[in-house]
Amino acid sequence: MDNIENNETCHLVRERRQRDLNRRVDELLAIGQRCAASLDPGPSASEHGDLLYDDRGLPGSSSRGNDFAKTDVDQA
Repeated sequence: MDNIENNETCHLVRERRQRDLNRRVDELLAIGQRCAASLDPGPSASEHGDLLYDDRGLPGSSSRGNDFAKTDVDQA
């Protein structure tokens, strides 16, 4: 606290800054919770392989029909 000479004033300023920080953290957490509640649930982590790899374990069209990287082999 550069310009604060009184220890009591310095302490009060620190407390005020901490309260402000805590309030901002609480606000951001509330925003995150509201946003998360409005999102559709996506695939779980265990399903990521189904989205990225085909039945042979190669990158490309998956069992769900997503065509990420079709190759000549996939089209043959």
